Amino acid sequence: MRLSLAHFILLAVSLTASAQQSAGQVNGAVNENTPNFSPPFGVVWGESEMPVQQLLVGVKARIVKTRKESDKDVWEVTGLLQRDLKKAIFVFENGNLAAVELVYPSKDWGTALKDDFFWRVNYRINRKFGKGSLLSTWNKDEIDKGCLSWGYEWRETSTAIDELKLWSLDGTGYHETVAIRYQLLKPWIVWIPLA
Repeated sequence: MRLSLAHFILLAVSLTASAQQSAGQVNGAVNENTPNFSPPFGVVWGESEMPVQQLLVGVKARIVKTRKESDKDVWEVTGLLQRDLKKAIFVFENGNLAAVELVYPSKDWGTALKDDFFWRVNYRINRKFGKGSLLSTWNKDEIDKGCLSWGYEWRETSTAIDELKLWSLDGTGYHETVAIRYQLLKPWIVWIPLA
């Protein structure tokens, strides 16, 4: 059964909410050690690469590209059965799942359809989790690289969902995509001088 994109997003948000309740949010109290937003596709934060790879093989998805970025392994995955999904990016930090990014569209929608998709997803997430914070990552480094992005972020104790519009320029031209990034946040380390 193929789900429409809107139904999939709603399902993902609903599953995230039910996972929050079963993973440590009882009677309004949140366990500080329990991640709040669950990643999509039934994977679990901190899961090692092997079970995720087995899941992907089981659903006939393909890891089409891998790269190493310092202590991170990044997988680019295609073939996941979700309408209009171009690819999913899985990020493992020190061998453990730390982020999943969904990149849309799989085909050329044009700016109006991308904007419509962006705002429909934004509306659904806002209804479920409240208003997100505006993200602006337009900085000189990105502009010099030919990339710009902006969007919204929803944060919980140790996880976040980012919804981004991305613009990039390369040798083949200008590209515009929408990305939904689920990520595990690093805890803040506070140094207190002892003397």
